[in-house]
Amino acid sequence: MNIIILGAGRVGSVLAEHLNTEEGNNITVVDNNREKLDMLLNQIDVQTVLGEASYPRTLLEAGCETCDLLIAVSKMDEMNLLSCKIANKINPSATKVCRVRSQEYWDCRQMLDTDSHGKNTIDSFISPQRLVTRYIERLLETPGALQSVPFADGLLRLIVVQARQGGLLVGKKIMEIKQHLPPNMDARIVAIYRKDASITPDGAVVIEDGDEISFIAETKHISKIMGELRKSEQPYKKITIAGGGLIGYRLAQALEKKSCAVKLLERNKSRLEAINQFLPNTVMLWGDATNPKLLLDEHINDSDAFIAVTNSDECNILSSMLAKSFKTKKVMTLVNRPEYVSLLENSQIDVAISPDLITISSILRYVRSDAAMAHSLRKGAAEALEVVIPAKSKVVGKRLDEIDLATGITIGALIRKQKCIIAHRYVVFEKDDHVIIFVNKRKLSKAVKKLFGTV
Repeated sequence: MNIIILGAGRVGSVLAEHLNTEEGNNITVVDNNREKLDMLLNQIDVQTVLGEASYPRTLLEAGCETCDLLIAVSKMDEMNLLSCKIANKINPSATKVCRVRSQEYWDCRQMLDTDSHGKNTIDSFISPQRLVTRYIERLLETPGALQSVPFADGLLRLIVVQARQGGLLVGKKIMEIKQHLPPNMDARIVAIYRKDASITPDGAVVIEDGDEISFIAETKHISKIMGELRKSEQPYKKITIAGGGLIGYRLAQALEKKSCAVKLLERNKSRLEAINQFLPNTVMLWGDATNPKLLLDEHINDSDAFIAVTNSDECNILSSMLAKSFKTKKVMTLVNRPEYVSLLENSQIDVAISPDLITISSILRYVRSDAAMAHSLRKGAAEALEVVIPAKSKVVGKRLDEIDLATGITIGALIRKQKCIIAHRYVVFEKDDHVIIFVNKRKLSKAVKKLFGTV
């Protein structure tokens, strides 16, 4: 696939590195900053073009006429929008993905998306703030989850949890888990990671304390299944948010609608005053979230969850560590630098959230052109895919146990006519089934395409 990435910032660079490791991808990165391009060239083998991304000449030099996918993630919304518009003139058949941060542009995206003939010019708009807000919402909806990924328009979810002593997971064989679920519920474990090593989720595998478990189940059953599989956590009702930016503000709005008791800390008084009128049921606090006295005075230890989403990684990490030291039950921390995510793993912070990795995950389905949906997992090392089986696929009419799956590929579930079916060995595949697949290495996505497609 010929891919052009406009912008060599954090998202553009990480995306280029992520996609460049796969065979068959030709990556070209465009930026007007030579230093950024040189730094990228020192790390990975890609083509670069120096110039303004919205200039037709620059886009032509980058190969826009023959590209399959153009991803506009420069630092300026206007640049991204104009670039996609011009790219559409040069190559209407290319898929164009445009990142916008501004609320104004987001609200007007339908108007911005059409040309003078009323035809669409941009295939997808992505808003990092909205993606992160929804990501946090899903985590709050599933107490105890490290990650919550929707499939099939929300009918199914892939949930990542850590097995802990005291729950039903630890010490049990995978084949025994179904015995502990109610008769009308089912789930399938699709991945196990033990000390960062992937373990094939065979029925005879015994789950140990500390294992990272990924399972798939119907969304409507998730909370009950979570309660059966591990020591249950109470719903998050009292929530403290550090940071009144777009993410903190939108998160508070969403939580108000769910009747949560929300406190919001913001150090910028003018910003606090600006959003106060739109959050009538949120307790607004002016102050620094890294101030231990303020956190103690506001009884941070009584919160079910503390969520740090300021624009400073250092502030988020420090305030979260303070909150955890004061015995706050659950702590979630926004970190913009991907390398910080690794540093925070196995620390006292429960969940580290990377906006860049979330944004990249939202773009991934356009790279996996054969997939209806794709999500990046484990910092991009693994993926979960939703694949629609075409009529000519060689798996049509076959049972799951008749298919030779490569090591590292696990079939989790399928959707057939809006009905969820957990994929046990006797499941027979039919055309138009939506199949949810976990791969523990990105390169296995090609094997998935070959298996379920018409290749």
